[in-house]
Amino acid sequence: MATINQIPMTIMGNIVKNLEPKRTAGGKTVVAFRVAQTSVTERNGRWEDGETTFIAASHTAHLRIT
Repeated sequence: MATINQIPMTIMGNIVKNLEPKRTAGGKTVVAFRVAQTSVTERNGRWEDGETTFIAASHTAHLRIT
């Protein structure tokens, strides 16, 4: 099986899809979800929304939602 680099990261945004817990053949739980994040820029003293980025993610360890 091929291996890819996995980089720990923090993503701040809104979960826009229901969490989908699934079990692997080895018995581990994997949770799939999507996060939306919209950039904000200040122009002439006013804040303007930018483009929204949607990120598909999955998590195999303890998931903490705050």
